[in-house]
Amino acid sequence: LNGGAPRLLVLDLLQNLFLSAIGGYEAFERLMSLVEATCGRVFWLCAISSYAWDHLTAVRPDLAVFRHRQELPPWSEEAIRALIRTRTAASGIDLTYEDLVVEDMEGVSAQARLLRTEEGYTRLLWDYSDGNPRVALHFWLRSLVAESERRARVRLFVAPQAEELEAGGVEGLFVLGAIVMHENLTLRETALTTRLAESLCRIHLARLADLGALRVEEGERFRVTAHWHRAVVRLLKRRNLLQD
Repeated sequence: LNGGAPRLLVLDLLQNLFLSAIGGYEAFERLMSLVEATCGRVFWLCAISSYAWDHLTAVRPDLAVFRHRQELPPWSEEAIRALIRTRTAASGIDLTYEDLVVEDMEGVSAQARLLRTEEGYTRLLWDYSDGNPRVALHFWLRSLVAESERRARVRLFVAPQAEELEAGGVEGLFVLGAIVMHENLTLRETALTTRLAESLCRIHLARLADLGALRVEEGERFRVTAHWHRAVVRLLKRRNLLQD
């Protein structure tokens, strides 16, 4: 890496290089040493989840090796509305909001519930998704009820109930918190991070997967689903198991 022409290296999922556990930072520290040793010839572009970065800055104050930091903020209401309009226009489907009734929903402001029109409903989606485009599109799709081949009605999506997540008790929430903070974890990594027995973690992971709160990705890694992500994050913050 020190020879030849300058180059760009892109490293995604930086959070997979550490675990919030004793001895869990060795790979990350080796990367920092490599970045420092090669920064004269190599521009490192690394991506990491926000919760993992917040954890690292709290436990590893020596992150000056990453000299330039760019945070991707939540999308604005206008950007979410434009995204939904673009996708809807591309589908060629006509929509009607005539039978839309928006009732009280946890975490959604009163202003977002006022207008029962396209503008008001996309505001609700933006408000509920906290500006996350993937979550907003997920619930937008689940708002549509086909009336004919080219026409659909918009109805209020059904948000998951956070109470179902608490059936596993505090240990189940520890498992969820570890996965959200690291973004994705294997069974073994979950056990190391939570300091719970693998057999117990397997039970909690299976229950959350059956509920639909987790999905299994390549490498047997567990990740919170788009459908449950917002409910999971709000619950963990309310229980002081996840910090902004």
